[in-house]
Amino acid sequence: MYYQSKSIRSARAIRSKALLFTLLFHIALIGYLTYGADLALTELLPEAMLDFLGMNAPETPDVPVP
Repeated sequence: MYYQSKSIRSARAIRSKALLFTLLFHIALIGYLTYGADLALTELLPEAMLDFLGMNAPETPDVPVP
């Protein structure tokens, strides 16, 4: 029984590290894409994500999309 609880703790630690690494990677990627760029973050994110975050969507001109 000792080995089972040890493996469960090990698996939990691995999942926690993977989640932390994933979050840090995505934060760094978003920062890299937006740092020093002329584009704002609101122009890069889709409208659904902007609504989820509570940010205003950028004004889009009334140009037909081909």
